[in-house]
Amino acid sequence: MALTLKVPHTLTLLFLLMATAMAATWVIPQGRFQTAATASGRQAVVPGTFELTAERTWLTHWDLFVAAPPIPYDHWVRFCAPLLLKWLLLGALVLVSAVIVGF
Repeated sequence: MALTLKVPHTLTLLFLLMATAMAATWVIPQGRFQTAATASGRQAVVPGTFELTAERTWLTHWDLFVAAPPIPYDHWVRFCAPLLLKWLLLGALVLVSAVIVGF
């Protein structure tokens, strides 16, 4: 009997990657490198200039679940309100037609 490797669901893999990144904020020191412009005008890291930041930012378990970028309220309303209204109207239409048909 041959063993088969089953790949986990895509969302499971994404969740595990996010959890690993969150745990990395607890282990890896937070700091900055100094940068300088090169001859071509691009910014490059200056070797040996790493400094720890004065205040560390710790991600919590809650941050793992609310990791979506913040959307301004007015943009959210302009996008989601019509969509939600259409879904509610469609749901009401399906419910009414199911009652009429006797389902």
